[in-house]
Amino acid sequence: MKITFIPNLHKILESLLWLMNQNKEKGVNMYNILKSLFHADCYHLNNYARPVTGDTYRAMDYGTVPQNAYDILKLEELMMCELELDEMPFRKEKGHLYVAKRECNMELLSQSDIEALKEGYLEYGALNFEEVKRKNHEHIAYRKARALGNNTEVLYENLIDDPDILNDLKENSRDIKF
Repeated sequence: MKITFIPNLHKILESLLWLMNQNKEKGVNMYNILKSLFHADCYHLNNYARPVTGDTYRAMDYGTVPQNAYDILKLEELMMCELELDEMPFRKEKGHLYVAKRECNMELLSQSDIEALKEGYLEYGALNFEEVKRKNHEHIAYRKARALGNNTEVLYENLIDDPDILNDLKENSRDIKF
């Protein structure tokens, strides 16, 4: 069975805000945010048997892209409606930089979520575009998805190292609540 999660849009938004708040003055580049989130989900999957957000990833030209997080950052109207917001709690600056207008709601993120987000930011947060691209393109899950074509779904099965976690999630992933 394919591993499939039901994403929690509110948790995705709070994860994005947490990442944006890592550099409050300057902001954080969209590319670094999205790849940090990818790494956080990989880390959490392999250490706690669930991702942080449950977002759906696509293998695109510039790497793995979490679709819901990407739509939130693009200020898609549908996302704002789904989140029941009149405006997003962040602003977009020049050069694809994002600055949070508020702290993240820590009640929606567990300690292990924060641990994973820290790992994601440590892995990708300070890298330049080419470094991020190279590192992300080396990931086995990205390479397997890209072999099937552009914009192909990145399978969670290819993010998991532990066969016990893999087998458990194949049976129970849809039951996990974020």
